[in-house]
Amino acid sequence: MSVSSSSHTKSVPETVDTESTEEPLIQDRWTNNISYRQLVMSSCISIVQFWWHPYVHDFRRLVPFLFLYNVFSVFFAYPSFYLELALGVVTKKGVLNCWDLAPVARGVGISMLLTCMFTVLSLGAVSAWCLALVVHSIHSFLPWLHCAASAHPPCAARHRPLPTGSETPAQSFFFAVGVIRLKGSSRMFHECDWSLLLDGFQIWREAVEYSFLQMALSQGTLVMLGSYCPKGKHTLENTSVFAFAVSKLSYTVSALTLGACHGALYKDYDNSTNIWKGPTSSMILWADYVSRMPGSQFWSAIVFFTLFVLSTSYTALLVQTIMSTFTGRSIRKITWAFLILVCVLFCLIGIITLCTQGGMYILNFLMTWPVSKPRIPIAAAITIIITYLYGQTTFCEDVFFAVGEYPSVFLRICWAFTPITLVVHFITSTASSQTDTVAGWVLVMVTLLPMAIYSSFYLIFKFRVRNIVGNEK
Repeated sequence: MSVSSSSHTKSVPETVDTESTEEPLIQDRWTNNISYRQLVMSSCISIVQFWWHPYVHDFRRLVPFLFLYNVFSVFFAYPSFYLELALGVVTKKGVLNCWDLAPVARGVGISMLLTCMFTVLSLGAVSAWCLALVVHSIHSFLPWLHCAASAHPPCAARHRPLPTGSETPAQSFFFAVGVIRLKGSSRMFHECDWSLLLDGFQIWREAVEYSFLQMALSQGTLVMLGSYCPKGKHTLENTSVFAFAVSKLSYTVSALTLGACHGALYKDYDNSTNIWKGPTSSMILWADYVSRMPGSQFWSAIVFFTLFVLSTSYTALLVQTIMSTFTGRSIRKITWAFLILVCVLFCLIGIITLCTQGGMYILNFLMTWPVSKPRIPIAAAITIIITYLYGQTTFCEDVFFAVGEYPSVFLRICWAFTPITLVVHFITSTASSQTDTVAGWVLVMVTLLPMAIYSSFYLIFKFRVRNIVGNEK
């Protein structure tokens, strides 16, 4: 077949018949498209969708943030999601070895693993919180429905008067449907302030960062899942669309549910709840959520056990992402030892730093800085490397050879223009930083440092070898 022939005219059987005799680095574990599609979709339904809500505490910003989040997810997060998944499909290698197609970018794989490690450390603490709340749900009454005498600061018990002809909250509430019937649940729509979109770019930046965090981007998980793609024809775009839809739906429903519950709680306490921004706000609202149902102990155990399973399974997926980088034959024999070592380290570090009295402040710091902010420059680097260094046309043809599908025009246009926007986003974020954020930016730069170091050494070595060869000639 000639080089000039179009990839659209190439037939899939031509590529399937000629299989390599070499054993792949990662064994094909998923024998059909349905099970593989379920695997990718399940990776997009994680504890992050149900727990980390940046503006659930603020009625003015919650709805505008949801709008920006969904818009940026379509134009930035979804194309990057497909790109990372396709990268694993094409190379059939792990997070580090997949960059054999562009050796200058090997540092990107290291940065992705560092982001993955910070995320594992953070979600381990969330798993501990959820497990503790599951245990407390077994009590004869939910502990958070009553105030302790020694509470500090003082705890204010709430009393809900029941006017004639009205219903109790438990009667009018059932999951995400009944919550909108609670009095005060629509406060987030009445008090939303769209003018905040023009008041600085902070909410814009957080919407972009959150859209990448929700889709598990820039942490190597999608590259690993792509390497598990079954051989033969596969509609990769449908898999990406289904995963995207599930992720957006789960987050939007949970955000609106918690926002409605916060509105009802706001009315119960006469327009004041003192809920802070950070990792505790969602947990507090989920606790109030279950307390409004009949049989609250049962529903509390169900909800928090579900959150515990989501956080634990997602943490296990991230640990598997780290372990998938050990592909050497000698290392494979002692993979179990590496797995135990990684789990013990994360457990000890998590207990020492996060499961203490000041742990929620450390958790909020990790989620705000090294877990969220490095994802934007990493995604920009991946898109630049694939689109401009390796070649977008070449990569699209590789995808066609791998699964029999050519990426759509929308994806190719987004890959061409997304890096510019993401780079500008990151530069403006660093330029607008203040002195009290130095510690956060230090961790972000440590995460991104491998990209700069490895690419610099590679280019220096490459130019040096080229000069030596040129002088010999």
